[in-house]
Amino acid sequence: MQKMNRDEIYQNLLKEAKSDHGVIGFILLAGRGRGFVTEHSDYDIAIIVLDEKKTECLEKYEKFNKTEVIDVGVYSFTDFKNHAAWDTGEAWDRYNFAHLTAEIDPTGEIQKIIDEKGMIPPGRIKEFVSKKLDGYMNLYYRMLKNARDGNSTAAYLDGAESMFYLLDILFGIEGRIRPYNKFLEWELKEYPLKLLPLPPEQFIEKLKKIMTTDNVDSQKEIFGKILKLFRQGGYGKVIDGWKGYFILDDHL
Repeated sequence: MQKMNRDEIYQNLLKEAKSDHGVIGFILLAGRGRGFVTEHSDYDIAIIVLDEKKTECLEKYEKFNKTEVIDVGVYSFTDFKNHAAWDTGEAWDRYNFAHLTAEIDPTGEIQKIIDEKGMIPPGRIKEFVSKKLDGYMNLYYRMLKNARDGNSTAAYLDGAESMFYLLDILFGIEGRIRPYNKFLEWELKEYPLKLLPLPPEQFIEKLKKIMTTDNVDSQKEIFGKILKLFRQGGYGKVIDGWKGYFILDDHL
């Protein structure tokens, strides 16, 4: 018998899940779920089942994990609903659900949960962005001090580290979760940030420049635009908290 390729294995799994009355949700995750596919892409799948069917379905779908090109996670409905909750250690996994559409979802409830997981909870945006904005300003401040003192290595490292905080706040102010690095350029192209203070291509080039060279001028250019954007967005209290740090006074 001819060995099935990964696409055939996936279609068999989906077909089996569609005929299973215990399955109430089926999600193709990661790059494939977003249409971001390479020749090396495997299939990462979440199957959501009725709570009372979890043990039975775990045994039923475990066989697909043995193919090495399919990674299946089986969740009870309760487990799936609680997975990656904002205040848990699994919150890092929330972006994994951004921009996905359930393949099986007879009630529409699974898609609702997917959409909620892929965003910052509305009531937590202000807190999250304020904390990350303060972290960004802290690293920018340290970068300037180190550059002033001739410590180019420390200035470079602080500047590079600050970019992850910058991405957090740029996505966060719109209620979105910073994408995994793999998807950053794709995300900016397919789902542009409304408040990004530079054209996406220009922003990416400056980001790469900062991450590969000790470039204080590019940092200063971006920092000025960020302060204006976030002050207008209601984060002036965080920005003003840095007044009196003499090396930042000209910026604030």
